Amino acid sequence: MKIIYHCYGGTHSSVIAAAIHLGLLPEDRVPGKEMLLKIPLYDRQNKWQHGHVFYLGRDKEGHEVYLTARRNKPEVLKAIFAGLAGIFAVPAASYCLVNAMSRVNWLMKLGGFLSRRLGFVQIGRP
Repeated sequence: MKIIYHCYGGTHSSVIAAAIHLGLLPEDRVPGKEMLLKIPLYDRQNKWQHGHVFYLGRDKEGHEVYLTARRNKPEVLKAIFAGLAGIFAVPAASYCLVNAMSRVNWLMKLGGFLSRRLGFVQIGRP
């Protein structure tokens, strides 16, 4: 199975969710700034990369883990994946789209906006 985490910009919530899934971040506590900044793609994706799918690794069960940015269009992403799966005869059970935005609080949204949209990286990062 291929698991694809997605969020608005592909730099924070989807990266963190995928990293927890892969065991790169702890499940039982909030990681520190140093741990977050070591995660591949954390706060590094640019606007022109939105829509690209990035491979992060394999989990303990052998599932491939990916992430992507889809801006404010989670339903469009689902429709595109379903459409392409149909065209290429890919069973729906072979992939799973995970909306990481469902667990994002207002403080994370503000930090992402300040860091990525306005360029205030030092204020927006943890």
